Amino acid sequence: METLTKMCIKCKEYRLFTEYSKNKYGKDGLFWVCNYCLKEYYINNTKPVKCDCGRLINEKYLNTHIKSNIHKKYLTCYSEIIKKSENETVSRV
Repeated sequence: METLTKMCIKCKEYRLFTEYSKNKYGKDGLFWVCNYCLKEYYINNTKPVKCDCGRLINEKYLNTHIKSNIHKKYLTCYSEIIKKSENETVSRV
């Protein structure tokens, strides 16, 4: 039985077809970069930042998130939770 391999354009190594993600636009139906190189790219190029609303957001999309309604909903919920916890600690003392 012949094992099917393909060369990754990033690391220039031949890898099995099972080590590539699917891509319906590729000639062979596979992504052109192997999963190892793809994972390395995402680790090196994504930087999560903690937003004021308490969520971790990719630095690239932080401005878009702040303008969104999701941020406003989380921010109001988050501030209400903080106020409740502060009131509880004050009433206990």
